[in-house]
Amino acid sequence: MPAISIFWFVLTGIIFAIWAAQFFLSLFRISRVARARAEARGGMWPTIQEQLSAFHSFLSAPGYRVDRRRMLILTLLMFAAIAVHMTLIPHP
Repeated sequence: MPAISIFWFVLTGIIFAIWAAQFFLSLFRISRVARARAEARGGMWPTIQEQLSAFHSFLSAPGYRVDRRRMLILTLLMFAAIAVHMTLIPHP
């Protein structure tokens, strides 16, 4: 395997690890918001409506703009890394 292929594989793996970590952190934040809404009504677990409301808040609230932008950039970076690997690096 050529050295450039190894380098690109490692780089893509690092981008994917950062991407996955960001998505899990965002899901944990959404879950925390839904649980807080459940606790506010006196419940132990959030209902589907509370979960969907927390997800909607994540998609639309200005406080999550940095997270959404970071997720978009990481996704586009990962797609670009895969596209570069498929087009520029020779395959047997």
